[in-house]
Amino acid sequence: MPVFSPTKMILSICLLTLGAACTKSINDVPPNNNAASPIESSASTKNFKVQFQIGNLEVLNGRHANKEMPLKDYLKHLYYAAFDSTGRRVSKIEQDSSINELGATLGVINDSLPAGKYTVMLIGTASWFATDNSDTTLASMYFKPLGGEAFFKKITITVGEADTAISNIRLERVTGELELRLTDTLSSEITWVSVIVNYLDQAYYVAADTLGQWGASSQGVPYSRDVNPLVSIKLSILGSDAKQQIVLHAYDKNGAKIYQKLIKDVVIKPNQKLILQGDLAAQDSTVAGQPVIFDPDYAGEPIIKNF
Repeated sequence: MPVFSPTKMILSICLLTLGAACTKSINDVPPNNNAASPIESSASTKNFKVQFQIGNLEVLNGRHANKEMPLKDYLKHLYYAAFDSTGRRVSKIEQDSSINELGATLGVINDSLPAGKYTVMLIGTASWFATDNSDTTLASMYFKPLGGEAFFKKITITVGEADTAISNIRLERVTGELELRLTDTLSSEITWVSVIVNYLDQAYYVAADTLGQWGASSQGVPYSRDVNPLVSIKLSILGSDAKQQIVLHAYDKNGAKIYQKLIKDVVIKPNQKLILQGDLAAQDSTVAGQPVIFDPDYAGEPIIKNF
């Protein structure tokens, strides 16, 4: 029969008593009802479906009635972003023309947002564009078209306690087209003609609807006096009322600059076509210039500036 030591028994009773006291002190702490659990908070936020449908692109011009341009014929990329009332981006969706092959439709954006007010950005481009990761906030966001047309729309929506569908949204063209036409035949040593535009590499800041200047960029074409003596270069540029300087260069096969011409006070407006035509080398024989043809894709008659 085991013998219990009085000392051990007293120690056991003290440990049990201390444990009970400790357990009671923990359980008696009142709960903090003001501290919400992050898990419970996120679960209690309900999202509602929001659909945006981009309609055909519409252009006003001076010769014809409104002309609708099918979205799929002009846009290859579509960008969507939603910013909450604090200007923080809460959603972003990007599409390209390959989405049509996957059973979806370019120009139909399906999102899910909590109830509240949002500023929505829609950018459509015929070529690639860049945001340079500036699109995390509304105040900092800009985009740069990379060589093609750009269309843009900024709208404000309120998501309520029900699903929402916004249809027939019309994007507006924010680029203009510059066409350079040389009307003289250059010397046979010329192999390359380029045009330099001060603000070709621009950024469109969406919050203020303003342009930021990023320096000059150039674009050129091969030249052959015998094969194609008439030079024509077309550029899509973010339009504005700002006056720009354009420089024309002609180079030989070794990269030496043979001709140069500066054209001042050039204004390229959104949704407008500007034609610059003239001689680059006056001493060369002049040939008939290309006829000016009305372009129904741009507003009004093309503006012609001779140099």
